Amino acid sequence: MLQRVMADRLDVDPAEIEVGGITRVRLGDEPSAFVGQIMLCDALVNGSGFVRQLYKELPQVLESILRPSGNQDYASSITSPEHRLREGNRPLCLDACYDCLKGFRNMAYHSLMDWRLAISLLTLMSDASYRAGADGKFLGPGLMSGWIMQKTCLAISTATFSSEVR
Repeated sequence: MLQRVMADRLDVDPAEIEVGGITRVRLGDEPSAFVGQIMLCDALVNGSGFVRQLYKELPQVLESILRPSGNQDYASSITSPEHRLREGNRPLCLDACYDCLKGFRNMAYHSLMDWRLAISLLTLMSDASYRAGADGKFLGPGLMSGWIMQKTCLAISTATFSSEVR
């Protein structure tokens, strides 16, 4: 999500900002406390400065994701009804599609991609009081209407999955 929003802000191809590594890091001195760490880097060897710019503009980038302006920017388009629904209210993009997060270079991660989850995670990182629906309030772009039904359907689908060929 950060990659796509920053690429939109700088008017560059999202491939210019790469995921350099995903690691698990111990949190303080607690032996069983870990956090995930994602390292972003410029695609070019000596760097183009895109990730440095993201670092400098991180508060504004987060603000644009968590409180979309409604302009024709990436963050506003991903949460728009046009992105989520098509005629007849049939689902178009419930988690990720080629218009928002998926691409050829991140194909290995397609099953993990979910723009709602990304927004919720960024909200959690920005607001310590955010409960991501644990308080019964499914508000905001990440948990808007339809989220519970979608996740219930996915849970049922997973529970009834069978590897048998029919």
